[in-house]
Order: sequence, then structure tokens, then C-alpha cells
Amino acid sequence: MGMGEGIHVGAEELEEGWVTYGDVKFAPYELRFMPMEEPLNLMLVVAIMLLLYLIFHLTGVWLRRRGYTVEHPVNMADMLVNIIYLPLICYLATESVLGVDIYDKKSRLFTFRPNSQRLMFLYTIKNIIRTVHVRLFPGSGHGSNPLMMLLHHVVSIAVYGYGCFTPRCHLFAGWDGLCEYSAIPLNVLQMWHAFKLSKTQYPYGILYKINGFFLWLTYAVFRIASFSALIYVLGSDGFFPDEKTGKLAKITFFESYAGLGANVFLLIISCIWFITITKGLLKALLGKRKTEVVKIPSTGGAEDGAVVKAGSKPNNTDPALRQRRKA
Repeated sequence: MGMGEGIHVGAEELEEGWVTYGDVKFAPYELRFMPMEEPLNLMLVVAIMLLLYLIFHLTGVWLRRRGYTVEHPVNMADMLVNIIYLPLICYLATESVLGVDIYDKKSRLFTFRPNSQRLMFLYTIKNIIRTVHVRLFPGSGHGSNPLMMLLHHVVSIAVYGYGCFTPRCHLFAGWDGLCEYSAIPLNVLQMWHAFKLSKTQYPYGILYKINGFFLWLTYAVFRIASFSALIYVLGSDGFFPDEKTGKLAKITFFESYAGLGANVFLLIISCIWFITITKGLLKALLGKRKTEVVKIPSTGGAEDGAVVKAGSKPNNTDPALRQRRKA
């Protein structure tokens, strides 16, 4: 089936927890791995992702040896892969969300979206490769906080990996995927640092500030606000009975608790990172406070050329300085 094909869900089947996509039906609580995809196509996706990481790792080695960057080839490979990966993942997430009636509870829980499963599969494979890649090359690291980043990847892989089996809650998978919009300016920032581009020289200084602003804005919208709203909606749908039937939605324990717990965790670490991003943006916009240096005029003494910071008090304990002031 093509990407973005229509969805056909019967109201009565939704009522009982069935999920229908075209001629394919999923029973309540049923799990089936990527039912709309051919196994050969999935293997091809994995092979392409591995090949990209290999090519870009070698590219990172070449760039480092030529002196274009001091960045570890593992991290450089991930940045270069992201140039291709992030626009695709953002498209899949957006299409997954736009194809669902978000105002209807049953549609939110039981609308099957092939692109949502493609999103989850691609995200899972990419982050498994990334995590193993980092472990194979000590010293590459997971950023400034490797433990938190590793936990982030493990939690996301577990939840999205499970999502490759279930036809339920696809809206929330796509909704979560929208956070990758914030990864685009973040990837630009990481490449900026990797290639040691100027942060002040025109036009780089302006572009650096614009990218920093969009990083801050996308984090605020697609992570802080979006995760908060998702937690509320998913919690309401999964833990509270339907207003009409008085019954709980027929979703699995993992879909209820793991999905909600993962988003709470993602919200917490996103808030922590958002503080750092905000500080970085303010630093880029306001700049560092420069210390004005004042040289004491030369009079031929031993203290000639002494330096005093602007705003600091003069050294009144030095006899030579006191004598010159009197003169």
C-alpha cells in the first residue's frame, strides 16, 4: 500500500476495539509486526540505514584527518545521517497526525496509520544503530549528558519498537514524532560546533542567532507544550471510561502505562534540556559581558603598564601609586 492511503474504520468495529484498514482487520488487543509492509522492504530499509552510517563514518574520518573538524567520526556520521533522516521522519509524523480525527476518542485510539508504523520502525532502527555505534567506539559519547541520552534512546526504542506490532494509538506515535522538528535546528547547531563556524562574524552571527531562536521555539512548541498536551489526552483516553458506553478503551496494559510513562519521562528531560537551550539563546543574543581594560599611563617606574579592570577599585595600598597620584 502506498504512503498516505485512506483509512476505512467502521463505527461498530471501533466500539468493540477492532481496527480496520482497507481489507485488513485487527482483533481487539491483537499484535502483528508491520502487517502492511513486505519483509524484504523492511530489510532493505535496515540495509540502507547501515550503509549510510558506514559511508558517513568514513566521511567523518576523512574530514578529521584533513583538519576540517575535530569531531569524532561517530558523532559526525549521526549528524550527516540526520540531514536525510530528520525531514523524512517529520513528514511521516505530520502525515500520521493529520490523517486522524483528533476530536474523536475512538479515532485517536483505533485509527491505523501505515505511516505511523513506518515512523516507529525507522526511528527504532536508526536509534538502535546509533546506540550500538556509540558503544563500539569509546570516546564518542552521547553528548554532554551521556546517561540521560542513553535512557532517552532506550525508552524511545522500547515504546516505538512495541508500536511496530500494534495497530492502536498511532495518533500518539505520530504526535510524539513531531518532536523531531526540534532536532533539525539542533543538528544544525551541532554541525556549527563541529566545523568551528564563527558565531559573531557576518553573516554567520545572524544565522547562528536565527537557528538558536528556532531551536528554542521548536523545543517549546514540539516538546514542552506538545508532550504536556499528549500526556493529558492519552491519560484521559486510556484511564477514564468512555462517556457514552462507560467502558474503558480496549488497549493493552503496555499501551496505557508505557506510552504515558515514556512521555512523562520525555517531558522531564526536555524541560531540563530546555533550560540549557534558553541559557544558550540568551548568551547568543546578549553576548558575553566584555571587561574593559585600562592601562595606567607610563611614568618610567617599575609599575608602568599595570592593568586595571574597568569598574574595579584602584590599589590604594601601593606606595608608588599613591605618590604618583599626589604628584
